[in-house]
Amino acid sequence: MRPLYAVRPDGTRKWEFATVSTVSASPAIDSESTIYLGSRDNKVYAINPDGGLIYDFSSYLATTV
Repeated sequence: MRPLYAVRPDGTRKWEFATVSTVSASPAIDSESTIYLGSRDNKVYAINPDGGLIYDFSSYLATTV
């Protein structure tokens, strides 16, 4: 498990989102605040600003966003 962490301005953890493998790049955030994350588990994840999964997409290759 390799989590992505969101932190508050005071440095405390707001939430974490776990992937099976290493996160392969910095996350991207769209204009609606959806967070996109590529992982070496061959998935791209779309995550709500509260840390909940919207969807994941499987590919045959390690992904970066």
